[in-house]
Amino acid sequence: MEKVDIRKYPYAEDWVKKPSVISPDKVKILSIGEAKGLLEKKPYSVIGYGSNVSLTIIRRKLEGETTIIPVVLRDMITAFGSFSNKGYFFVVTLPMEGAKISGGINVLPDKESLIALDATEPNYGRARLIDVPIGLIYGNSGVVEEMKVKQLWIYMCCRPVLHFYNEEGKPVIIVFENKEGNHGIPAGTLEIPENSSIEIVKAKSSVEAFQMLLKGLIENMQKGILKNKGAVEADEIVRDLTKIIKAEKPDEITIEGVGSLMLDLYSQWEQTKKVSKVVNLLRQLGEYLPQSEFTQPPIKRAIEKGIEVKPTGKYCSS
Repeated sequence: MEKVDIRKYPYAEDWVKKPSVISPDKVKILSIGEAKGLLEKKPYSVIGYGSNVSLTIIRRKLEGETTIIPVVLRDMITAFGSFSNKGYFFVVTLPMEGAKISGGINVLPDKESLIALDATEPNYGRARLIDVPIGLIYGNSGVVEEMKVKQLWIYMCCRPVLHFYNEEGKPVIIVFENKEGNHGIPAGTLEIPENSSIEIVKAKSSVEAFQMLLKGLIENMQKGILKNKGAVEADEIVRDLTKIIKAEKPDEITIEGVGSLMLDLYSQWEQTKKVSKVVNLLRQLGEYLPQSEFTQPPIKRAIEKGIEVKPTGKYCSS
């Protein structure tokens, strides 16, 4: 199996920067006019973020031809979601008025391709968005044209959003760091409005986010915030985690210590077992945290707001 560098996930080196038709052996660049025409005609278009804007990943997921159109999307942020058993993070989108992200639109040729993409997203349901405003991106020029798309699908995660709590008792959500104008990076949060109900912190990589989360959860446990279950269970989990990370307290958890758990997962079985154990322990700790509007599963929040959702992922229940 192909080796994946978790330090770069989901910042693949081959993200699509211009509207492109992707086939197994070539890439055809489209004009903005051609991209607009496709978005106006094709009903099987899905908002892509994270790995779904990568040439390598989309070719692995889909056979035949598909199209990726890079865009700026409004009123949402992308955050580090739950964990994969392979040690990396799921990317999730969360509604937030006034925010902006960079991403893409996967324009699929037919319903069969849409169903095939569904099968690659077992932890997500597919939601239908109506009259979606987008900014079309062309290379390093940023947004070159605005338009509204009549219908777009988007994958929404079925798992709670990873978070911890700050000293004021507000949930802390970790987002991908992306500077304004750097539209080439998929799933980057470009603009975040002030929000009184949560704190948002930025991480440059999955490893840095892992470190932030681990420190935050351990500190929450030490301060008694993990109230949903007994402190004894939480304390045992933290002891196991710090032993694996080879640290005695949160201040001693280093990027290197965390990173060593997350690299070369496909080639070193012992390391893979170690990562799976850390993932399961962190999931347990996360379950002990109180949930808020922003930390509940995004698919649940969408359903509560009356958005049409199809529980397409095999780990999503209706």
